[in-house]
Amino acid sequence: MGETSTRNVSTALYQYLCQYIVGTEEHVKTIRMMNSVRDNYQSTKKEKMITSGSFGEGLEMRGSDIDVMLVRSDIDVSEDTLIYFNAAKVHFTMDIENTKSGYTKLRLHHYPHKKILKLCHEIGDTGSARQAFMQSKELFPDEKNNTAFQRLSLIG
Repeated sequence: MGETSTRNVSTALYQYLCQYIVGTEEHVKTIRMMNSVRDNYQSTKKEKMITSGSFGEGLEMRGSDIDVMLVRSDIDVSEDTLIYFNAAKVHFTMDIENTKSGYTKLRLHHYPHKKILKLCHEIGDTGSARQAFMQSKELFPDEKNNTAFQRLSLIG
C-alpha cells in the first residue's frame, strides 16, 4: 500500500509541475529548440553563444534568470600547465587552489594583443612583483632579452 501511495503522489506532483510550473514535455522541447536556434543565429566563427542553466534546459520558471556563456575561439583555457601553444591565441591555465567550489582563477600565460589586459585583474603582492622585476633587470639588463620588461612596457 505504501508503494502505491508514493507512486500516486509522485505522479500527481509530476502532473502539477508540468501544468503549473515547468510546462509540458512539448513546451520544454520547444524552449530548448528556440534556445538552440537563437544560439546558432547569434554565434560567429570567433564567438559561440550557449544558453545554459535551467532556461537552457527548457525550464521557463517565473523569476528565473537566463544564463548565457560565450565561448571565444581565440582564447584557450587549460587545466594543464603544459599547453599546446598558438601565438595567435590568448592562453590561460586554471588555478583552483583557494577558490570556492565551482569557481576557478585564470592565470594568463600569453596574449598576442593588449586588449585582454583590460579584462584581467591582477592578484598578488605588488611589492614582491616589484622586487622580482628589479632582480630581472639586474640579471637581464638588455631590454630585448628581458621578458618582464617587455610585458610591463606593453601595459604602461
